[in-house]
Order: sequence, then C-alpha cells, then structure tokens
Amino acid sequence: NPPKLPPPPLIFMSLGSTQHFTKSVDFYDDSKGWKSKQGGLSAIEAVTTDENNMGGLFVRKVGGAAALAFHTQKIAPLVFQPTNAHWSVGHFTPVLMTGMVGNLAVAALYAMYLEDLKGANAGDMGLLICVLLMVEALVMLGYALTSRRLAKQRKVSRPIPEGKTPSSIVSKIVFRTVGIVSGFMGLIAARDLFFPGHIIPFIPRDDIYLEWTGALIHSPPPGSVESDEQGLEAPLFIGDKFASQLMALY
Repeated sequence: NPPKLPPPPLIFMSLGSTQHFTKSVDFYDDSKGWKSKQGGLSAIEAVTTDENNMGGLFVRKVGGAAALAFHTQKIAPLVFQPTNAHWSVGHFTPVLMTGMVGNLAVAALYAMYLEDLKGANAGDMGLLICVLLMVEALVMLGYALTSRRLAKQRKVSRPIPEGKTPSSIVSKIVFRTVGIVSGFMGLIAARDLFFPGHIIPFIPRDDIYLEWTGALIHSPPPGSVESDEQGLEAPLFIGDKFASQLMALY
C-alpha cells in the first residue's frame, strides 16, 4: 500500500472551503490542463445561460481584480518610490490612511459573515483575514502618525504658481472626469454593498444587470416578483451575496 500523505494544513482546507462557500469552484476547469479556459476577464463568455452563470463569473473576476488593485496600491509605493516623493515628508499619508480605512472595512465585512463562513468550514480563513487586515491597519496608522509629526518638522515650502491658491483645483479636466466616472461607479458600488438587489430607476437596463449578476436571486427586492418566486431560496445563495458585496466594497 502506498504511504498515506499527511493531511493539508487547516488553513488551506479553510481556503478551499471559502471557495466552496462563494461557489467559485463552480467555474474552475482544469480538464484540458494548461489549455483549460482560465485567465482574466476574457474567460467571461458573450452568451450567458443558467448553466454557465457568466454574471456570477463576472462578479468574481471583477472582485478579484479590484482586490488586487487595492492591495497593490499599498505595496507599489514601497517598491517603486519616485524620487520626488518621500515617506518622511508625508507624501504617502493619503495612501496609508485610505489603505487603513479600506482594511478595516473589508475586515468588518468578513466579521459580519463570520458565522456563515464557520457554517461552511471556512471560519478559520475568515478570522485570519480579519486579523491580518487589522494588524496591517494598525501598523499603517502608527506610521502615518509618526510621519505626520516628522513632516511638520521637515516642511519645505515651495512657491505657489501664479494664479493658484492652496485650495485651487490642480486640473479642472481631471477633477470633472474623475468626479463623473468615479462618482457613477461609486453609486453602483454603494448600491451593491448596502442595498443589493435595489433597482436604480435612472440607470438604463439596471434590472438586467442585477438579474445577470444574480443580485435578484440572493437579494430579491421586497414585494417584487423575484421575492415571491425566489424569496425562500435566497438564504441558500448567501455565498453569492458575500462575493457581490465584497466586489462592491473593493
């Protein structure tokens, strides 16, 4: 008889349970080895059916990309520090503070779903993520407070360009573009996070988007047709709701 392999560490078992909890394993395919259809957003097929659930795959792909972008923007200044920006002067304080707030928000979402994760044998992974994010947030907060004190001691004044004041907008074009695009995306993300399944009337085809991504299944609006037809089954899709809210939060 071949020797029995030792069981995998508990944390890796919990990681696998997390993938089952969010039903991400439904999209995994390695039947053709490296030729299997994996990859990024290109894996989302143009034709969606109840069987392939491309809307659910879209939620998980975008959520993963957003999570990668969020955590990478904390690492990038450490690895690629520009010559005209310095930690001790406080140039990276906004990055630290937004990263700290983001960490606490993600940890809070995991804490809200901790009982559901435990029910899926993924509680250890959820707890570990909460602890790691909170530890990193505390470290970033401590450094931000320290760098702020050093920045006041090493403050370097530079002449303000002509026609500008300390409160002037750097670029009106950038301000308007970011304000419109990010404001619109923030509105959709806030809806998906705090009011999943709620249809925003002035957004074209918003009901189709919610149906495609499965929001009307895991969070059917009260009094709607979906609530009457699928309201009793909605708790069975708690993993899909968690994946959707995590994508919106990131």
